[in-house]
Amino acid sequence: MISSLGLPGAETKVFTRLMVREDHLALYGFASQEGLWLFETLLGVTGLGPRLALAMLSTLSPEQLSTAIATGSADIL
Repeated sequence: MISSLGLPGAETKVFTRLMVREDHLALYGFASQEGLWLFETLLGVTGLGPRLALAMLSTLSPEQLSTAIATGSADIL
């Protein structure tokens, strides 16, 4: 993600999600609003936590992941 943010010193926008748990805070950042939306959508799946959601987003582009979900491609997921 850091490589997609632009050149050092350039203005950029990062989309974030702060997760507050009883024992810790976790801040997740995304280069696009679509990446954040997919992360939040994946968190809505029973048994799928932030680590697996991030692993999926780091393996597949947001477009590939959206297509896999929309078409029900379980083999890709």
